[in-house]
Amino acid sequence: MFDKISSFEMLLKSFYKARKGKRDRISVAEYEYFIESNILKLRQLLLSGEYYPQPYTNFTIFEPKTRRISAPAFKDRIIQHSLVAQIEPIFEKKFIFDSYACRKYKGTHFGASRIKKFLMAARCIYGKERELYVLQCDRVL
Repeated sequence: MFDKISSFEMLLKSFYKARKGKRDRISVAEYEYFIESNILKLRQLLLSGEYYPQPYTNFTIFEPKTRRISAPAFKDRIIQHSLVAQIEPIFEKKFIFDSYACRKYKGTHFGASRIKKFLMAARCIYGKERELYVLQCDRVL
């Protein structure tokens, strides 16, 4: 699996995924200007065991609400995309259907529509007068 993650082809493909929506950024343009040498350097760092992620950049956005964001360096995003391309199919098979975070074709809106469906079914079974409860939790090992 490491061979696939660190291959030039996968890193190049991952570069194109990482730059999506970020082509207006100077760091992305600089990386792309020397794309081949940058990908080769990144690959060499991986193969030699000398690759280490850089510290995240922290900033605050205010729309639609105030949130603190921690963003990885661009080259680290490339590695993340390459890694996810290999491990996502393995993990996807193991997840239960009603797990929604960070999954293709799922997410908050899909999860909310499933909850609505379950609550409506419960209303049909137990009636409108009975209180219904939802427990949101994560399993911690």
